[in-house]
Amino acid sequence: MSEPLYHGTDMFSQMNIVNVGINLNQNPRGGDFAVGFYLTPVLRSAKKMALRKSFGMSQPSIVELTLIGDFKNIISVKDFGKIDVYSSESDIIKWAQFIINNRCGLKYIQSVSAIQGYDDHNLDKRYDIVIGSIADGSITQVARKCKAQSRLVTVKEAKEFLDKSFGIQYCISTERGLSVIDKMPREKKGVSWR
Repeated sequence: MSEPLYHGTDMFSQMNIVNVGINLNQNPRGGDFAVGFYLTPVLRSAKKMALRKSFGMSQPSIVELTLIGDFKNIISVKDFGKIDVYSSESDIIKWAQFIINNRCGLKYIQSVSAIQGYDDHNLDKRYDIVIGSIADGSITQVARKCKAQSRLVTVKEAKEFLDKSFGIQYCISTERGLSVIDKMPREKKGVSWR
């Protein structure tokens, strides 16, 4: 069995996840790794997301689950591992451009990949699960610039939005990805919201 993973959300969504199940298309805009159900092994990161999602109008909540231990041998997984400022520039760029591609869409990917060959993405759900570092909020502005200028992300930009404190995220993007959940989602009890 693997480590617990957490999904930060609001109380209504938490009840829906626990009682009805995980909806992979809940957020059609997607995130860093495209559309899917996002988790993190870092409780602090899940709490931050729960507070953001509850918008102060609902009680924040955490959903906890685990994946089976050998899930990487069963399904298609894209694993960037932990990317940090000490990672190689090549690894940083691959991770950053993957995020930019998922955020900017297929037209953008076609405009830059024809020239430079960085066309990996998960918009077509080619990976059941994607694992990698969490980008900070400045990724949105960088993605807009890259899209407007039809260019790739630079190493300098990537290092700026490389979040130093929030760790790793998992994005389950397919039903096959959901099939490797070992312990079904349940509410994480005893979370301090301070």
